[in-house]
Amino acid sequence: MWIINNSLDVIRVLEEKQLSLNHVSTWDFSTLYTSLPHAQLKKQLHDLLERVFNTKGKSFIATNNFRTFWTNDRTSTRYTYFSCRELCLAIDFLIDNIYVRFGSSVFRQVIGIPMGTNSAPLLADLFLHTFEYDFMVKTMKQDITRAIQFSNTFRYIDDLFSANNVDFGNYITAIYPSELELKDTSTSSTEVCYLDTNIKTGENTPFRISIYDKREDFVFRIVNFPHMDSNIPANPAYGVYISQLVRYARICTSKVDFINRLRGLSLRLRQQGFETNLLQKSFNKFFTRHGLIVEKYGAALREMRLAIQA
Repeated sequence: MWIINNSLDVIRVLEEKQLSLNHVSTWDFSTLYTSLPHAQLKKQLHDLLERVFNTKGKSFIATNNFRTFWTNDRTSTRYTYFSCRELCLAIDFLIDNIYVRFGSSVFRQVIGIPMGTNSAPLLADLFLHTFEYDFMVKTMKQDITRAIQFSNTFRYIDDLFSANNVDFGNYITAIYPSELELKDTSTSSTEVCYLDTNIKTGENTPFRISIYDKREDFVFRIVNFPHMDSNIPANPAYGVYISQLVRYARICTSKVDFINRLRGLSLRLRQQGFETNLLQKSFNKFFTRHGLIVEKYGAALREMRLAIQA
């Protein structure tokens, strides 16, 4: 399955496989939500649900506000139960009853799904997964070497990242239906920006990953992070500093990249009224509470503390 929850899933897989990157590419579905044909969307989701129910070997899926589980018993009144057919009918009803009001007119949407509904990302995600699953199963039977190439593919809804697969672009029409347009958004074959990461093929290391922030591409300054002259408590404001450092440390594979981010964030916050000594205390709290960061950057502790004041 190519579906991921966030960029950390990509980093975890690359590190676990110790994959040496020699080619990278990113892709984006430019017409995903507006192009989903309802009949095909329902068919693909029906096939998926039937496969999952058969795999689980259970008759029902039970759910309430606190938990969801598979079961053969539907006697408890604390849960709502769905058989495979009932769940398929519920999804059909959801897709068939999308209405949009424009002025005094009401329209029923007959192709595509609106991005603003809470079910839209899940429907689109699972729709794409069904084609990817079928492609991988077919490829594994025909050419296991080719299937291994595609096993280093990651997708977050409509954003896709492929590692060490120069042929990915040649197989797009073999994976996805013609209604969906997939565009190459790669910076180059050795460097891409994917979600909040910048991923480069390795020179002295298998790969190099750092922070990517789309707001930095703008020619004007973006207003973000708290200002201490605003009417907010101090503790949550300094907590923002810690949370950003945790994110930087988890993503950056290079000490230099992390220190540069630390220096830039500290400077930005000092310009917005944060006190240097309190930033230092917050940094010490961040460093002592996260063992992974200590293990990853411990030798550079003095450089990091100097970066806060730089």
